[in-house]
Amino acid sequence: GSMIHCFKDCKRYVSCLQASVDGNLVISGSADQNCYLYDLRSADLITTLKTSLEGELDVNAVTFSPCERYMTCSGEDNKTLVFDRRTYKLLHILSHTRPEAYQAQQGVTSAKWIGGTNLLYTGGEDGVNLWDLESPKPLVNAFKAHKSPVSCLDRSEYFLVSGGDDSLVNIYSDRSCANMC
Repeated sequence: GSMIHCFKDCKRYVSCLQASVDGNLVISGSADQNCYLYDLRSADLITTLKTSLEGELDVNAVTFSPCERYMTCSGEDNKTLVFDRRTYKLLHILSHTRPEAYQAQQGVTSAKWIGGTNLLYTGGEDGVNLWDLESPKPLVNAFKAHKSPVSCLDRSEYFLVSGGDDSLVNIYSDRSCANMC
């Protein structure tokens, strides 16, 4: 195929992106501390989502929820911002902690949804967190098996897998949320 359009809204490099489930939108995260929502059909910038990042901190991960209600932007400030996809309103700020012993700022490096639910896994400097976006206290569980920051996450139907700077790949039973899924 051939290129049909090029978005040039980011002021610094693009660090992550994801297409929506319906394939009509894409969200990108940038080193300019913003997330950009584009309509792929019309080739228009829909909105710029401002993050709480400052200075040289980057956006590390962006997602659309499987239900298409939420969009997330995760960054080196150890936060995941959850926006309403229809109104672009900020709904939640999900915060990881920064262990005192770890000086480099990687922040929240990855995020994965549990299909068909409001449950979101995030991986960061303090491990893996499971969030329920419909709960008044969204943090459901914190998995602290890594001794260094989590660098990547993925999940299958029954397992969550995390990789970290400690050279470990940890496997968790996804049944830990079975009563909510």
